[in-house]
Amino acid sequence: MENNALVRMQTFPNYLDALEFVYQVGHAAETEDHHPDIFMNYKRVTVKYWTHRANGITELDFKMAGIVEKLVMKNYHERDTKNQTLTA
Repeated sequence: MENNALVRMQTFPNYLDALEFVYQVGHAAETEDHHPDIFMNYKRVTVKYWTHRANGITELDFKMAGIVEKLVMKNYHERDTKNQTLTA
């Protein structure tokens, strides 16, 4: 947990993999109508979930964090040597 938010940082093998992950997170966010802060710096992506109305973490944030974690495990975990787990 970082400043009342769920934060997931992931380093990818290359820029295009990082960009594809951002796209997948964005698609999931649209589907669930709950949008994270997403920061991308070359091969590193940071996803931050918290609910503005609650000024903190809600069940929906945990749900979305779980979806993000599944995306990482499904698509990138085997190729990633710098994997960092979600902290809460």
